Amino acid sequence: MEKAKAMPVMFKLMHGCMYFPEAWKLSRMLVLSGCAHSKVGLVIECIGNLTGAKIKQSMDAQTVGRTMMEGYVAAKGQLGYEISHAKGTGSS
Repeated sequence: MEKAKAMPVMFKLMHGCMYFPEAWKLSRMLVLSGCAHSKVGLVIECIGNLTGAKIKQSMDAQTVGRTMMEGYVAAKGQLGYEISHAKGTGSS
């Protein structure tokens, strides 16, 4: 127990040069909640500090913008899929 308290937990947002999907999801959730793109990395670091985890790298505003664009494109694709597979209720 003493050893666990002495060594902070290192939490990685990335594997190599790619962010984990959970990190992308968290950044999208923060932006949709009203957080500025430029502050998302800082908020994630603060959450890590609060929980006792040390965040190894910080997400910059450009990366957060990419996460938002990816979420938008995925949502549009999903919407198109749902529409194309919906059963018609028209009277013909």
